[in-house]
Amino acid sequence: MQEDGCPICRTIADSDDRYFFWFFVEQYGELHTIDALTRSLGFCWSHATQLSRRSGGGHQLSAVHAMLARRVRARLHDRGPKRGERDAAPVHRDPCPVCRDRQEAARREAFWLAGLLENRPAAERYGHPGLLCFPHLQSVAVRVSGAALDRLLLSHKSAMTAVLKALAELRVELDRIAPDGRQDLHKAVQPALHLAVGHERENASLPARTGRGAGRPPRDPVREVVEWIHDVEACPVCLEVHRAWLEWVAWLDEAVLRDRALEHVLPTCPDHVWPTVRAGGAYLLVAATEAAVKRALGEVLTGLRVLHPLPSKDPERWGQRLKRRLLGPRQRLAAAREMVGRPLPCPVCRRLALAVDGTLALMFALLEDRHHRAAFERGHGLCLKHCARALVLEPSTAIRESLAEVEAARLAQLEWELKECLRKGAWDYRPEAKGTEQTAWRRALARLSGSPPAAANPTAATDPGARTAGGEGRTP
Repeated sequence: MQEDGCPICRTIADSDDRYFFWFFVEQYGELHTIDALTRSLGFCWSHATQLSRRSGGGHQLSAVHAMLARRVRARLHDRGPKRGERDAAPVHRDPCPVCRDRQEAARREAFWLAGLLENRPAAERYGHPGLLCFPHLQSVAVRVSGAALDRLLLSHKSAMTAVLKALAELRVELDRIAPDGRQDLHKAVQPALHLAVGHERENASLPARTGRGAGRPPRDPVREVVEWIHDVEACPVCLEVHRAWLEWVAWLDEAVLRDRALEHVLPTCPDHVWPTVRAGGAYLLVAATEAAVKRALGEVLTGLRVLHPLPSKDPERWGQRLKRRLLGPRQRLAAAREMVGRPLPCPVCRRLALAVDGTLALMFALLEDRHHRAAFERGHGLCLKHCARALVLEPSTAIRESLAEVEAARLAQLEWELKECLRKGAWDYRPEAKGTEQTAWRRALARLSGSPPAAANPTAATDPGARTAGGEGRTP
């Protein structure tokens, strides 16, 4: 708490590094590790992309993914639900083990910090200068007493009000700042972002923009998905998710210059606020930061109003305020905890989830055509994450069987390559030439976790800024 920023973010900053250290040293072969990765269908996009950029660790990742491919294939072949089970999908998905390890570390720190904040001498050091980010404030809020929660919310109200004032002054000064001097803006808004969404961490699953989207022709979504099914060596749904992200940020970057009301379309979650700040221009950087702080401040003020209800002159709110005043201290504390701890809906999360389900629905319609289905069966197919989602959506029996068969076939080939890579790494097979199976672990990461941005870079037609940035077609 004696350092700037969120104490919990600082404490768990190396959580991912610790997980991967022990994973590569000894945990990759443990049964509990394989079981966790089987339930999660591999790593998440972000962590898989980070792993794919490593120069080492291929042997461990090959061994892990060979076992995962074998296990998932067995579940894909068992297509029907067991008696008494409602879910007919042969694959299920739990959180990524690395993400879960980070979440558990954050919960432990929140538990200990909540106890520390009950100690008055220690609590007085809070905010000098360290303050929790709002996501971790939510975790601590449900564990502290009413008096401690009151002090926390008042501290955050004061801090957020101050940073909003600073951001308003910065926004006024933007027109006077030369373009080559705006790189310092990232450093200027960091304290506000630390307060609203937490410290930045690597998010490799979202690609960077390549330009602006002005002047692009109208999209033809059907044609795009048909091309991806026939021609692209990547998951079509991953391509659409990346395209939707690029389009959203490009629109925001242009709309913010026209002073549009963007409160309902700017991101609110850490996974999308930080990439938006990094990908957008100076005005979007400030607008996204300001919106995130305002949203967090709104929740803090709501918690304070529940703890300290005041009479209202507004007849429409008088009954609600009276009801709160009639509640006892315990009921008000429970209500305040619930208000502060509720999850904030993120427009970008909602849009990307819709991109997944919308693309899958279009694919189901296209696969009714035998020509498109044959092309799909010859092509890359879906990554395992989106195949699992497709099976949950319960397409027709023919399409369901096609999806499962294609996925099982791709996993069978991948399993053979991974085992071949492990075999050629043995001492007895040194004279044997090594081939493309040595990079099968990278393809396994993309197959199970989703195509990374480098492999799933949309075409000039799908990248909102590719045409104006000089893009000349799809990246192989």
